[in-house]
Amino acid sequence: MFAQILWLAIFITLFFILSLRHCGYHKGVELTFNFFFFSFLYVYGWLLKNIGNTPLPLRTARNFASTLLYPYPPQDKFLYLFLVFIIASLALACIYYLGWHIAENILLRTGIFKDRLFALVFIAGLITASIIYPLEALGINSGWWSWKISEASVGRFLPGCPLHPVREGFYLAVYFLAAYFLIECSKYRKSSWKMIFFILPFIHVWTLRLFGTGFPRFLERSILSAILIILAYLSPLRIEYDKPRRQDANIILDKALTVFLILAFLIICFAYVMVIRNPSLTISLLPISFFLLLSIRKIPAYLVAIIALVFFILTGMRHVFLLIPVFAVASFMTINYGRNKYSYLKR
Repeated sequence: MFAQILWLAIFITLFFILSLRHCGYHKGVELTFNFFFFSFLYVYGWLLKNIGNTPLPLRTARNFASTLLYPYPPQDKFLYLFLVFIIASLALACIYYLGWHIAENILLRTGIFKDRLFALVFIAGLITASIIYPLEALGINSGWWSWKISEASVGRFLPGCPLHPVREGFYLAVYFLAAYFLIECSKYRKSSWKMIFFILPFIHVWTLRLFGTGFPRFLERSILSAILIILAYLSPLRIEYDKPRRQDANIILDKALTVFLILAFLIICFAYVMVIRNPSLTISLLPISFFLLLSIRKIPAYLVAIIALVFFILTGMRHVFLLIPVFAVASFMTINYGRNKYSYLKR
């Protein structure tokens, strides 16, 4: 079983190296270092405080350890659990970056919203959740981890996966990305007090730690989300790159990272079909596929909408999540179109 962790570690390490290379090429060294350093600390802190030490509605790390690390002596499990935290932190940091980069390309379709932090954070959060969904479905159905949630909730909204981890993935990404962009890519960048924004995501972590779930969590999430959304909406995107960015907006990722993502898709599909023997789980790959198609400007948005609608109809019109990528992007495109039309009439 240790071989599974070894292969996973190699795969995530390659993912991390390719993401660093790509981010450094497109965004510059300073932004790359700051983004991955703070995202790693944020994710690792959340894992350490909420999975390793507290009985939240999940038993992810402990089940992962007991399932994959069982043949090893108990005194060695701490080391392997620590490695699992490192692997998961690196993976989520890379996923946050993918969400950022893909969202940037998608928002080039939306006119004014391509320079607004609110739109970038929201779309990047949705992309992050759409990446987490197939990974959660794979891990849960492989028996690598489970959630302390009623079995009836599995598949109720998302086939093969409870809604909770995907929803949490969205919120955690939004909290981190909003705080990061407010610090590094907004008008507050030159302010001496800008690091106060980085405290905001950890309020979410410590609310779970100290007060648990329920009303305190709902109140914290509502207030914090409102603060971050207001600040991000009012602030334009100001990214200062170390060197010029690549101008071709049709290139989503460089060739190496593109090949890696295709390989990851194929591996997940193979696991669904040949290992878990549940081909219906491949539906979990559709939302991120639609986001990737929308990020390619040569592909008309209406064509992606038609494809999403066809899949929605073929699945019995039960899986509304298939339409979320199209609805989210279409909303910004419609607002931009209406604004341009109104401005034209006003002139």
